[in-house]
Amino acid sequence: MKAVVCESWGVPDTLKVQELQDPQPGPGQVVIDVQAAGVNFPDVLIV
Repeated sequence: MKAVVCESWGVPDTLKVQELQDPQPGPGQVVIDVQAAGVNFPDVLIV
């Protein structure tokens, strides 16, 4: 899966798009397949 990853606090340029392993559900949990998700400007400013 692709994910926007924050490895350290800083300016928005520190965010990276990375390929990660799909999460595995634990007991009593489910994994939902998301086709698309957005990251908006306020989310980027939190970094």
